Amino acid sequence: MRSNIFWSFEKTEAAGSPIELPGRPGLAIVPYVRGRLAFAQLAVAALDAVGFDRLVVDLPRFLGQGVLIELAHSAFPLAFTMVVRKGPDRHLLLPFVPNDAGYIATFAARRKRVGYECIDAENLLFHPDGAIFSPDRPLLDDNFTLSKGLDRYFAPLWSRMDALWEQAPPVTKAFTAARASLVAARLAEALASGERTLFVCEYRLWWAVRKALENGIKGDTPPRPAPQEELGLAFLAEDPYSLWTMGFLDDYPCVNLKFFEAVKKGNVRSFDKLEALGTTLLGLIEKDDPRVANGRSITRFLAFLRYLRARMIASGRVVPFPSSHLLDAAESCFGKEFARELAETLLAYPVPDKKLGADGTGFYSLTADGTLKEGAAFELPDALEGGDSFGTDIRGGGVGLPAVEDPGRGRWADIARRSLTRAEEKSLKGPCTGITWAVKDDYILHQGACALVRENIARETRRAVVKRSWGGMGDGIRWKATIRARAMKEKALYVRKRRGDLRFLSVDAHTPHVFLFSDRIDECAFSVIHDANLSQRNINLGNDTFPFERHPPPDLVYSLFKAVGRIESSLNGHIRRDWNEALAFLYTRSDMGVERYEAITKKPARYQCRQTPFEDPELADFSHAEKFVAWPVKYAERAVIVVAHCGWSLPEKLARFAREKNIKMIIVPLDTLSPSLVRRLRTTHFISTALKKYPGREKLLQRFVA
Repeated sequence: MRSNIFWSFEKTEAAGSPIELPGRPGLAIVPYVRGRLAFAQLAVAALDAVGFDRLVVDLPRFLGQGVLIELAHSAFPLAFTMVVRKGPDRHLLLPFVPNDAGYIATFAARRKRVGYECIDAENLLFHPDGAIFSPDRPLLDDNFTLSKGLDRYFAPLWSRMDALWEQAPPVTKAFTAARASLVAARLAEALASGERTLFVCEYRLWWAVRKALENGIKGDTPPRPAPQEELGLAFLAEDPYSLWTMGFLDDYPCVNLKFFEAVKKGNVRSFDKLEALGTTLLGLIEKDDPRVANGRSITRFLAFLRYLRARMIASGRVVPFPSSHLLDAAESCFGKEFARELAETLLAYPVPDKKLGADGTGFYSLTADGTLKEGAAFELPDALEGGDSFGTDIRGGGVGLPAVEDPGRGRWADIARRSLTRAEEKSLKGPCTGITWAVKDDYILHQGACALVRENIARETRRAVVKRSWGGMGDGIRWKATIRARAMKEKALYVRKRRGDLRFLSVDAHTPHVFLFSDRIDECAFSVIHDANLSQRNINLGNDTFPFERHPPPDLVYSLFKAVGRIESSLNGHIRRDWNEALAFLYTRSDMGVERYEAITKKPARYQCRQTPFEDPELADFSHAEKFVAWPVKYAERAVIVVAHCGWSLPEKLARFAREKNIKMIIVPLDTLSPSLVRRLRTTHFISTALKKYPGREKLLQRFVA
């Protein structure tokens, strides 16, 4: 009995043993579901445990005669794909991943110096659509193989295939029967040597091969597979997030990595997927991270486990689905910050620095007789672009994802991904330098944070303190305190007093707000952000065709001043993240661009800033750090709100400047805001003009703007 934070689960050694076929001594079979980690573990464990002399796998024969598998082996755990060009707009995708039973079995055999052979049809890639018998698969959770055994696990599926076989189209029967007969003949040849042989075979192909071995499987002679004589192939390291979205990588890529390490160390039999997942989850929950600290507690964790288990029970799962179960439950119980951190952790997988094939060396040509040679380069599609053609499993049916999983995987992959897909690389063209543009999500956050600060101030002004009266009535007698004092023989009157200095002061979105995060402002680089009218905006965008003569002359106003302590670049330079030590806002609504410009210019001219703090002679005597307060004081109407770190106090020089301008200074401690909000406030993001014009900009930004 195995216990973990998800389940107590019965696991027996015998249940994971290979299938043995009566009358075929020396042969053991591991049927598997493509891309599923549980079956990859069973295949490697069988190879380790039973002393096999030979491994036979259901991969096309041409793969075993070239260097492609060895190339993938040498680069594992990187995920590779073979892109098969079947027409100008038609492609198949064949993944080489360490969580697939066929590929990891060849990797393990090579390490153990056990010979392996690929025996599937050479011309499999030439088969027409519908040539493979692959009915849908209402599969149980993979982990049930550890309690039921392979034969009992697949028995209902094979019975379903028996029932549906007679209804299959003639072309499907013909190609399936011919393929099964060929594989069965090659398997028989391998067994003729008398060597102890392990056959790792996709479960639907094994159904057909077993029938061919036992009494033949009936089908007409198939026609020529395809009219074309050659197929273009490309072999390249692939984006793992796209493969996970499509179901080619098993549920949790980080667990796939742990499994691969277990394979390399030779202790795959002790590997436990559920235990590895639980350890990862607990490690994140116990992690001291200010982004998620506020949402973590034992109460929430127990509520999360109850909610997650209820969803797993409803779906009949031992291992939770990543998108529809675990990540969705984490977001519901812990919030978006924790769910993002969890997605980044669970989906973490090596991303190739350079995709093979970019210089033509990864392109091949395949003939119908299985001859593989160097071929001409062709434009590579995105892994997610091909629709159904990408989902076609040329080794026995579609990859497929459960209906509850399919919609959410793309969203979580985009949240965790830190790289561009091939489609994005092709579409996102243009220089990364020059004018950069602010991001809407930042401005929405700024508006919310400033509104929260103003609400805290308003709450403070409404809050009355009880004080002993020395002659005045204050804001009313506090009777309870007065009676208590009398009972204690104290001759005193207690009254309520509110903060008179702020009670009648009006603050709004035009009230400047300053956030001082540290005392390292003078060490920073400085930046002032402007918003422009329509003419200036089109100049910045490089729109030469804009009818400038019909609009007012170019103009801009400044409303955000920041001290940047550190800069990070991502997406090939298209996104810049600034870590700020100070922010000063003259206007705090989330309007951007022309709308923000128009909102600011509705105010009288003296409240509009068209000079940077460093160009303004009136601010020349202030230090860089002091300018973050002096600048908003100059353009304020009634007050300036300063949210400052612990230890900061208003210098007399700035206090005098504020008195000269008749501006009220309101100081608020920074620790009145949550650590997660402060952390997010300290980051601002800017994008290139090319990304600003990119139609899929918002989808890209959600990966980096958290």
